Amino acid sequence: MEEGAILLEKLLDELKNDEKAKNDAQKTQILGPSECPLAKVSQYYRNQILLRGTNITILQYLARKFIFGYIKPRNIQIECDVDPVDLL
Repeated sequence: MEEGAILLEKLLDELKNDEKAKNDAQKTQILGPSECPLAKVSQYYRNQILLRGTNITILQYLARKFIFGYIKPRNIQIECDVDPVDLL
């Protein structure tokens, strides 16, 4: 999961150097990785990375690059929740 957060930070840094996306990228945050409030469900450990920002286009870009660019171990499952009702 740490590798995923590092990938997201790298992508966000690239956006901060782009003149068009610079202002919105400055307002974007990557929170995590951290344990979910319910850290273990059905014998699976859960972690989360939250993307927070003012521009949906940047958030979608980061999420897409993470989902398709992160080479995860075989025993890892990734789920993406847009506008979650809660974080449990």
